[in-house]
Amino acid sequence: LFYMHFDALIKPRHLGINFNKNSMYNFAEVWRCPLNAAGRQANCSVAGAPANKTWDPWQPWRALQLQGAIQELRETGVKFRALDNMTVYVGNDDLFYLPRSVFSLYVTLAKVFERHMLHHEAGGPTMRQLLNKLTYVQLRSMDCTGSCCKHLGPGDALSPQFRCGHAFNLTQAVMRDAVTSSIVMQRDAHANSSSFGHWRELLDAALA
Repeated sequence: LFYMHFDALIKPRHLGINFNKNSMYNFAEVWRCPLNAAGRQANCSVAGAPANKTWDPWQPWRALQLQGAIQELRETGVKFRALDNMTVYVGNDDLFYLPRSVFSLYVTLAKVFERHMLHHEAGGPTMRQLLNKLTYVQLRSMDCTGSCCKHLGPGDALSPQFRCGHAFNLTQAVMRDAVTSSIVMQRDAHANSSSFGHWRELLDAALA
């Protein structure tokens, strides 16, 4: 399962160089955030970075959503009883990948987390971390460009180093040109190219 928002973009030729279809993948780095007794983030950290990060949308009431989901899972079966309800993982959730081996368990987790309405940028990374603990399927980063809420530019889509990213403002013609050029893998693709024209028509139709 490769999930991506409509305004996200992947470049398979670059992403696929070291992509392992049997691993799980996050968008990019994910922060591990222990919670204190009041439900606040206590000391978020990521490997190689200072432990002083916070996720702005987090509020103590979100801890109740997380803990409600974990408690429901604990009551579901023995394999869930050791799950941690005092740690949340946060990060961009606009692209992610799950291999077939975790599908069944992911459906179980997703239904529970949906019932407890935990924000997807906390719920998504946390579910993948739980899948890693429950199945030992490796969890890796795609090292995508961008974030949840800021637009990338044409230069990002056309960069030789671009692997994947979010978000692209597809209401702009110049951005649709850049995304189309990235899809056809020609940095200098132009409107009289048959391949460019075909993909641009598809993109325009999808946005109509």
